[in-house]
Amino acid sequence: MSFVALMDAISTGLDSAATYDTIRTQRSIAHTLNKMVVSALLRPSPKIFFLFDNAMILNAGELMYHGPSSKVEKHFESLGFKCPSERGPADYLLDLGTR
Repeated sequence: MSFVALMDAISTGLDSAATYDTIRTQRSIAHTLNKMVVSALLRPSPKIFFLFDNAMILNAGELMYHGPSSKVEKHFESLGFKCPSERGPADYLLDLGTR
């Protein structure tokens, strides 16, 4: 039987340092034990966003992106949507999805 940890809004009430430590710890556990962790976060900072191996970006129940977190910006650039350097990818994609 496979182990999957599901986490929703785990950053609620935490500052950015505590959120980073929590996500980094979960990532380390997942890699060490070869297990899967699925987390739902709203507007993670770039530092936190890129801790994730993969990202699934949804908008109104529709899939906008699913793949490596490291490639999300290049994917949207290929579609004509370049994330401004002063914005994090999560913030930009949230705004893009609500246009």
